[in-house]
Amino acid sequence: MITVREIIATTALRLGLEPIELVADSRDRRTVLARHVAMHVARKTTQCSTSEIGRAFNERDHSTVSYALEKIAREIGRDAQLAGLVGELMDTVAFLERVRAHGSVDALAVARRIAGAPQRQAMAASVMEIAALAATTVELWEIARAADEAARLYSRRAELRRRGILDLDKDEMAEARSIDERLGALNAAIADEIAALCADPSTSSGSMNRNCTV
Repeated sequence: MITVREIIATTALRLGLEPIELVADSRDRRTVLARHVAMHVARKTTQCSTSEIGRAFNERDHSTVSYALEKIAREIGRDAQLAGLVGELMDTVAFLERVRAHGSVDALAVARRIAGAPQRQAMAASVMEIAALAATTVELWEIARAADEAARLYSRRAELRRRGILDLDKDEMAEARSIDERLGALNAAIADEIAALCADPSTSSGSMNRNCTV
C-alpha cells in the first residue's frame, strides 16, 4: 500500500517543489495548493482518516485537513487544469500501487547487480525494479538536500549564539527562532526518510491501522 509520505513526495516532484515544503508551514499560494492537492489525493487513494493524514503533514489536526479537503474539492470543480493534474497524480498512485502489489524490491541489491554488469543488467531490469531505484534515488536526494540545509542552519545558529542573546537585535532574535523551527522540521523529515529507506515494505503495519500507512 502506498504511504501518505510517498504521495507527498510524488505531488511535490510533479509540481517542482521539495517534499519538506509541503509539510512545513509555508503559506505561499503555490505550496499551499500543492499541500492541499496531496491531502486530496491521499484521502482519495488511501484509507487514512483526516487525522492520520494530518500526522503526515507535520502533525496538522483533523479540522485543518478537513478544511483543506473542502477547499481543494471546490477548486477542482471549477478548474479543469487542476482537475487534470489531480487525475494524473491519481493515475501515478494507481501505477505505484500495481508495482507494489508485485512484491517488495531490494533497491540496493538491484543497484549492485546493475553496477556489476551495467550493459547487460540495466537492460534486464524490470519496470518494478526501475521504479524502486527511482524512488530510492529521490529519497536519498531529499535526505541530502535536507541535511545540507540543516548544516547551513546549524552554522548560522552557532554564529548567533556566539554573539550572545543580549547582543542580538529584534530581527536576529526572530531569525534565531525561525532557525530553531526549521531545524526541527528538517530533522523530523530526515528521520522519516531514513526510517522509510530502512523499513521492510513487506512487513509494514501502518501508523494507526493496517489500512493506513503514513
